[in-house]
Amino acid sequence: MLLEKYIRIYDNCLPVENISTLIQWINKKGIENKGLVGNSKLKEDIRKVKLFSFYDWNDADKTKIHWCNYLYYTFYKCLMEYSKTIFPYKDKLARRLTQIDLLKYEEGGFYVPHIDHYDDSPRTLSFILILNNDYEGGELDFHNPTTGQPYKKIKANPGSIVVWPSNFLYTHSVNPVTKGTRYSVVAWAL
Repeated sequence: MLLEKYIRIYDNCLPVENISTLIQWINKKGIENKGLVGNSKLKEDIRKVKLFSFYDWNDADKTKIHWCNYLYYTFYKCLMEYSKTIFPYKDKLARRLTQIDLLKYEEGGFYVPHIDHYDDSPRTLSFILILNNDYEGGELDFHNPTTGQPYKKIKANPGSIVVWPSNFLYTHSVNPVTKGTRYSVVAWAL
């Protein structure tokens, strides 16, 4: 399928030692259940996940600022590589990351099929940094825009970043986690 050409996986973007440190820190820091962007009410029939936003500037924790900068740089390197490979016209490149969130899917956690671009947040590219693989279920599925059927299933290695266009052609979901806990960091570019 031609759509698959624009879904890229970049391996070894974050060292395993750093991933372990990040997961330990986030579990000490605390993470809470969150609804969808712009919704204060949690809709667990759509998304069941705990979320930690690195872009919450009310929290001046220096460790959080460090991780935000480090993750931004990690995603930005992938953004530049993806843009250079996929979009050869420099004036059309997405250049700015808009948000970085850590997601914790515990057993039963999932996200129904959705797209990442919408009027209030016109995202261009989506990123998922995989932090672990010691869980069952929780695969990232991409769905055919016409039939809605999954056509690509991804369970990448820890430290890998998956990048794809945020538009209506790239409906995706996270399958329910059946055992363990799935950690990932998501980001978007304009």
